[in-house]
Amino acid sequence: MSRNLLKKISLTRQNVIMMLIGLSFALLGVVLVFKAGGYDRLVGKGSVIIKHSSGQSAEQSSAFAFDTDAQDIVPGDIFDRNGVKLCDFSGYPAVHKGIYIDNEIYSPLLNTMKNKKSLCEGLIGKYYDVLRDNSGDNLRGKDIFLTIDHKLQKKVFDIYKKERGTDKRGSAVVLDAENGEMLACVDFPTFNADEPDSQKQNLFYSGSDMIWPGSTFKLLTSVMILEEDGGENILFSDKAPFSIGGYNIGNWYTEDGGYDDNCRINYLVALGRSSNVFFANAMMQTKDARTKMTDIVHRMGIGKELDFDFGCMKSLWELNDMPESHSYEDKMYHTAATGFGQGYVKISAVHNAMIAAAIINGGKVTEPHMIKSIKDCRGKEENLDEISRFYGIKGLASEHGSYELTSPETAEKLYYAMLNNNSSPSYFFKNDERKYIGVKTGTAEVGDETEKLKKALWTVSNADINGHKYAVVLVQYPFEGKANSTDMKSTLNQIYNAVEDTVAVRTDENSRSDSPDLSKIAEGEIIEYGA
Repeated sequence: MSRNLLKKISLTRQNVIMMLIGLSFALLGVVLVFKAGGYDRLVGKGSVIIKHSSGQSAEQSSAFAFDTDAQDIVPGDIFDRNGVKLCDFSGYPAVHKGIYIDNEIYSPLLNTMKNKKSLCEGLIGKYYDVLRDNSGDNLRGKDIFLTIDHKLQKKVFDIYKKERGTDKRGSAVVLDAENGEMLACVDFPTFNADEPDSQKQNLFYSGSDMIWPGSTFKLLTSVMILEEDGGENILFSDKAPFSIGGYNIGNWYTEDGGYDDNCRINYLVALGRSSNVFFANAMMQTKDARTKMTDIVHRMGIGKELDFDFGCMKSLWELNDMPESHSYEDKMYHTAATGFGQGYVKISAVHNAMIAAAIINGGKVTEPHMIKSIKDCRGKEENLDEISRFYGIKGLASEHGSYELTSPETAEKLYYAMLNNNSSPSYFFKNDERKYIGVKTGTAEVGDETEKLKKALWTVSNADINGHKYAVVLVQYPFEGKANSTDMKSTLNQIYNAVEDTVAVRTDENSRSDSPDLSKIAEGEIIEYGA
């Protein structure tokens, strides 16, 4: 046998051996995949591709993908900003709803694993596929870390429950005014996800439920006034009530039981008194008021459906789209009434938190968000932008843009106007250090004089505590008969105490004074908690 022939046979044997080794590894891989979930998990509609950086969406990918609906996938868990586990899915699928650290507090915010793709209500539904994405490791899904601080969330929940009760709809929101992080978000009435018959109807969602803002909207009407030439010195009538097309417009207060057509005040006094007459006149007497107000509300996303990483944000703005069937008087009334938050405008609690945050933060607020990070089961942090593109999750991003309400100069004037809306104008915290809180309250009324008015009570506020800025919003709805936003004073005070105790820690970077320039707080003309 020739030397060349022997060489060829030897090479052939080597090739055969290499092929056999390769086939062995391939068979081992198939066995491992089948052990991990079987053939059904290799192909799968709406499944997860192994490499997210491909830029494909879950619907576009199919090759070597894992079906996120497969029952043997253990979902990831949900944590607060400090690593406290809020919802544990280690017992899945036996426990579909997860095990909450506190059922009442987190059932409305998180909802349940069965509620897939619930875009407006429940983080679990919005991040269903992410929690069940075990791509690349075949062990379990990804963990989600929220901006929520559990210690603060529990304190806010307990305060609201004790002070406001749980029989009505309402919400308490704490927003970091500087970076847009949602630090607490409590909604009532609550329910227990572990109890199948737990009451889920009539829930209030701080982002997607919209109601009349009442007198809190006067802050935005004041933006319009201040952006006019000489805005600080623009005067409108205050005391004299009037009627438009059979609708009456008057103030919640009177002085000595009398009215004065010649009483004219500026925005600062009007906010302190919360004068409906003043802001109604501002809307009727300012040139192109409807157009200007439309521009202002659109700066904050009001009138548009927004997609934030915790769900969709809803609001209503129809001042420029009133029905043609409306008479001229009807249109004038609704224009006037919108100036004090009773007309063609509805917003959510988060929207009002954005407004309060922008006012204390130089006119701008970072887009509110609740997702701090997403990590795989090995603790590796995911790129939020890639996760967002891959799953089509709107609002999820590694960096968030900002909403600009107005100029820093106008924002500062409104901040001090909010400080003027307190009789002190301060609250005293338990440590007896004086903390100044800017406040605007509102009472939204629904109905007419023939029936009991149902009212939504609002308290919109902001404060600088330990060198950092926060916005806190309280809302409760509905009420029958008389109610007053003054009732929320104790609730608000306690929540700011909780903020100070939990998240407001002074650092070298945040070391500026937490007291405003008191010389800018006007003396006199201050009325505590206008309607």
